[in-house]
Amino acid sequence: MLIAGPSKAGKSFALIQLSIALAEGLKWLEHFQCRQGKVLYVNLELDEASCKHRFKSVYEAMEIEPENINNI
Repeated sequence: MLIAGPSKAGKSFALIQLSIALAEGLKWLEHFQCRQGKVLYVNLELDEASCKHRFKSVYEAMEIEPENINNI
């Protein structure tokens, strides 16, 4: 899959949402049921602390408890 768009279009947010949906076994974009599994999220522009902060923020925005965050 390729997600492309201009800067600040929400690409990273969408990919983090997909990662969370896969890790937790939830729906992505309200339409695509994801089977729970392991996720490798690679973003070479972020340090580890910034990445963790983004995931925490997206979990909160989605109103989901990070029960399976170890899958990411």
